[in-house]
Amino acid sequence: MTKPATALAEVFDQGIPVLAVLGAQRAGLLAALLERAATAEEFATDLKLDPLATRLTLNVLVHSGAAVHTDGRYQASPELAERARNAPAASNSI
Repeated sequence: MTKPATALAEVFDQGIPVLAVLGAQRAGLLAALLERAATAEEFATDLKLDPLATRLTLNVLVHSGAAVHTDGRYQASPELAERARNAPAASNSI
């Protein structure tokens, strides 16, 4: 018999990706991902962010489908780019 999901498990399963997206949006990382592909270190330097936190956040965004990681560079996923293009106030919504 398996245990029912706990509140903590739900936070980790659903909450962490949501928090990563919110944090990335507030830090300007989502907008940067939509503008270009770059390494985690380049994004961290450009946005004056902690390099480790930036890399970890980008990896959560990749896992969540908001970003893609190819050849050491991160960029917005096609789904994120589409959502940004179709947002009513595109510059303010992402």
